[in-house]
Order: sequence, then structure tokens, then C-alpha cells
Amino acid sequence: MSLIFDLSSFDARTLTSRASEGTHVPYLDLQAAPWFAVDFAATETVQVDRESYGHQLLGSTARDVVAAATTSSRKRGTYPINSQKIGDKVVITASDFRNLRKTGELSLEDFQSVLDKRLVEKFGNIDMTQEFLRISAVKGFIPNLDDVAGAPLVDFFTLYGIARPAVLEMNLGAASPKAGAVRQKVTEAIRAIKAGLGAGVKASKIVVACETSAFDALRETKELRDAFQRAEDGSYLWADGTRPVVFGGVEFFEYTGIGLDAGEMVFIPLGVPGMLKTVFTPADHIELVNEEGIQRVVMPARGDSGTLDFGKGWEAEVASFPVHYNLRPEAVVRAVAGTVEAPQVGVAA
Repeated sequence: MSLIFDLSSFDARTLTSRASEGTHVPYLDLQAAPWFAVDFAATETVQVDRESYGHQLLGSTARDVVAAATTSSRKRGTYPINSQKIGDKVVITASDFRNLRKTGELSLEDFQSVLDKRLVEKFGNIDMTQEFLRISAVKGFIPNLDDVAGAPLVDFFTLYGIARPAVLEMNLGAASPKAGAVRQKVTEAIRAIKAGLGAGVKASKIVVACETSAFDALRETKELRDAFQRAEDGSYLWADGTRPVVFGGVEFFEYTGIGLDAGEMVFIPLGVPGMLKTVFTPADHIELVNEEGIQRVVMPARGDSGTLDFGKGWEAEVASFPVHYNLRPEAVVRAVAGTVEAPQVGVAA
């Protein structure tokens, strides 16, 4: 095997550092990722600290009399959430270099060029899985990746001991809708979000992630068409049919990732401190154990070299160890475009 694999370029720490800094997946549209704050932990389990918000009216106190202390109405709890491992494997063999280079010993540059291309593919798989976990966390649960249609690993409503809000029926396909019916449904969702956040907490923006058929149904309602027919010289009617739509004070957009059920729409408050968060935990590699987590790690097989038996190639595991959570799942409103109730919490397309 080439002596390049004896270099420090192929230990877990160097590979991980190089991949994290220089490997990007430009073609993935990760729509939920920007909603989540990112943090790093040195433990496999993340302790989530949740405090309810709220204020109360105070009675009057006579002058020259010290006011009495009130009993706080806020509740606080700490909840442990275990990280998940999302992994894949990179295997590079001699066939990856045939007819791609000159004769002679394999160079470090040749190998790293092939490795970088392979990592883009593998990291893309990891990033898409992370996106699925994030949109699921928004909806209130962490799915079991080995059985996404089954019971979730974590149901945030059960974990926090809070009630699950009812699914909002938008009824976008009504044959004879009342005037302003869609706007009224949007107003109901906004009020439910405010109630879920509690007094004194305000979202900077509300967006609505729509499954494709739900987004199409919304755009074709008479109420929206009439509202936008004269706006900007009717540009709504001839513009790109997939562009976001602002209506009723919220932004509707077509969610193209995996994780929304057919006809599903999710009203999401953004800009609420600490509500949506991703925490990366340590890798299960001897070099990286008990260190602060990293977004994506590359761990070579068989010690530092990663070489296969009999010089047949090189392999490494690529992985991420995240926790994605929603601190205020009761402030997210799940809706359906029609009138059929959405599937149970653990069911995701």
C-alpha cells in the first residue's frame, strides 16, 4: 500500500478537521436548518432546560407599605435527550483510480481528490437526514430512523408533560367557502401560536411549511387569487408557482424536503430564543471521546491508516451525533389543507 497512508493526514482528527472546513454540499436545499441554533456538548446526553413563560396581574399596595411577594406562576424542568448516531461508510479501492491518473505511486493529491468527491455524497446523505430530524422536531417528536412510520424515539409533548394541540383543518377545497375563510384560519393559527408561547414572548416571524399538494391548494383558492390579482400588476398570477406567498401576516412556502405528510401545513414561529436547537455531541471514536461534539466526523478503519487487508483499498466511517429539539412544541400549529385529521405524531412521509 502507498506510503501516503502512513501520514498524519489520515488520522481521525485531521480527516475530520479537513472535511469540516472544506467539504460542502451546495446542491442540498436545507430549508429547516436555518431555524435551528447550533451548539456543541461534551456529553452523549443533552439536558434540556425548559421554563414556562407567563406574567400575572399584581394588586395595589398602599404607600409606605412594603409590597408582598407573589408566588411565581412559572414552572421549570430539566429533561434528558440522548443523541442519535447518523452514519455511513466511505470505501475507496483501486478501481476508483484506474484510467484516472498516470502510472506510478499513488499521490496524496490523487487520493484526496477522490476522497473529497466521495465525502460530498456521504455528507449529503447525512445532511438530508438531519433535515428530516429537524422538521420532525419542529412537529414535536424525534423519529426512529429505523422505523419512521412507527413510534418516535422521543415525543416532546409526553416528555414535557404538556397537551398536544388539535390539528387545524384549513378546508382549502371547500366548494362554497365563506368570504375571508382562509384568513380566519390563519388568524386562528396565529392566536394558537401566541397562546403556546405564553405572555411576553413574541416571534419575529411566522412561516408555514407546506407539503406540495397543500401549497398548490392554497395558491389556487379564490381568496388568494382575488387578493393578489391586482397586486404588482397581477404578477402573482404569472410568476413562478413555487415562490413563497405572504398572506394574513405569515409566509407560506413549499417545503420540498422529507417529513411532511400529504396535505400537511405547519405554522412555525421563528426568532424565539432557545426554541429550536441542534446540539452536536462527541463521536464514538477513541481519539474524540469526551471532547466537544463536531457536526460531522470522519473515522478511518483499522487504526489511523484506514487501509483494508491485503492493500485492497481504504475505508472510513463518516458520522454525526446530533440532538435536535423543540422547546416549545405547543407553539407550533400542525394543519391539513383539507378536513382529514393528520396522522399520529410518529408518522412522517
